[in-house]
Amino acid sequence: MGMESPNITINTNESFESELNAIYQKDYVNALPEVLNKKFATESGEPLFSSDDGERFDSLQGLIDHLLNNPENQEKIVKTLIENMKRIPSGQSMSVRHAAETGKMYCSVSAATFQLMMEKIQPQLGVKSEYVSPVDHAANMVRIGDKIFFADPRNGIFDDITANLTEEERGGLKIYRAKSGGIFSDKVLFNIIPSMTDSSKAMVHADMGNFEGMVDFARGKFGEDSERMGMDIAQELQNYAKEYLAKLGILGDKEKEDAFTKKYSELDEFLGKEMDEFKRTEEFKAEEKRVSVDNVMSDEWKKVPNEVKKSLLASEQFQAFLLSGDKNEISEVIADNQEVFKSLEAIRKAFGMRWIISNISTDEEKIADLKPYMDRAKKGLGI
Repeated sequence: MGMESPNITINTNESFESELNAIYQKDYVNALPEVLNKKFATESGEPLFSSDDGERFDSLQGLIDHLLNNPENQEKIVKTLIENMKRIPSGQSMSVRHAAETGKMYCSVSAATFQLMMEKIQPQLGVKSEYVSPVDHAANMVRIGDKIFFADPRNGIFDDITANLTEEERGGLKIYRAKSGGIFSDKVLFNIIPSMTDSSKAMVHADMGNFEGMVDFARGKFGEDSERMGMDIAQELQNYAKEYLAKLGILGDKEKEDAFTKKYSELDEFLGKEMDEFKRTEEFKAEEKRVSVDNVMSDEWKKVPNEVKKSLLASEQFQAFLLSGDKNEISEVIADNQEVFKSLEAIRKAFGMRWIISNISTDEEKIADLKPYMDRAKKGLGI
C-alpha cells in the first residue's frame, strides 16, 4: 500500500492549532484530488459512476465536470453526487488520504470527501455544506437557497428537512433538532444532530480517534470494534498502521509510540472539548439511547421476509400489536412463524424503550412516533 511519508512531527512545543491545520491540509485538502481522480469500476469492469442522461464515468471528477456543464439545477446535481458516492465500496479509512489509497470509505471519510468536494465547487454551484456529527455517524447539512437538506453520502440519502428543523448556536457548535418525527439516516432516526461551526476541525476530530489508536492498531488491538469490522478489515488496518508508524520511524520504539499516542490524545481533547461537553448532556445521552434501540429495530426488521413485511404494513393490526403486545393482532400474517414473531417482539420492546426514553406515554403520541418508521419501511419496499 503506497503512502507518502507523513509530514507530522512529535513536538510538544508545537501549537495545537498549527498541528491540526497541518493534518487537515495534508490528509484532507491535499488528498482530495487523489480521491476525485481515483478510478472506480463495477465488478463487471464498467465505470462506477453515472449521470441521469446515461453518461458513465470512472472517477468522481469526471462526473463533477459533466454535471457542472449545467450548474443551474443545484438540487439535482447534489442529489446525483450523493447517490453516486453511495456506490464507493464501504471500508475502514483513517482519513481522505487513506481513502485515496484504499478506494474505500466509512461514513466519516465519505462525509469529509463530500464536504471538501462541495467547498471546491461552491463558486460554480453556489451550494453551502457543513460536516455534522449525529450519534455514531457522520453526514452533511446542505443549504440550497432557503432549503436545508440532510445529506448522507455513505448511504445515498438527500432529504429536504427545512420544515422539520430548528437550529441553535452554542459557542463553537451548532445544534440541529428535529421538530417532530426525526431525521432518517440509513436505519436510524436522529432527533439531534450537532456540528462544529468549523467543518475543517469537525472532519479532523471525527478521525482523530483513529490516529490516537494507531499504535494499538499496529499491535492488532481493536477493542470493541474488532467484531464489527471483521478480520479482513482489521488486518488491512493493522498493516496500514504499521506502515504509517514505520514511515515516522517510531514503530517498535515504545517511548516514541507512547509520545505519539499522547500527542493525538491531547489533540483530540483540545479539538473536541465543546463537542465532548455537549455529548455529556442528558439530552444527548437520551439521543444515544434512542439510536441504540433504533439499531436493534433495524437489525430485527431485516430478519423479517419482505412478503411478511408488506402484509404487516398493509394492516392496521401491526400498529395495534406494537401498541398492545397482543400476538393475536398479527397471528394471521405471521402464521405461527416463531422466528418472525421473535423479531417483531424485539421491535415492539425496542419501541417501548424508545417511548420511555422520549417520555412518550399516550397512544396518540406513540402513533405519531411510529408514523415516520412506517412511512420509511413502506418506501423501502416500494409500497
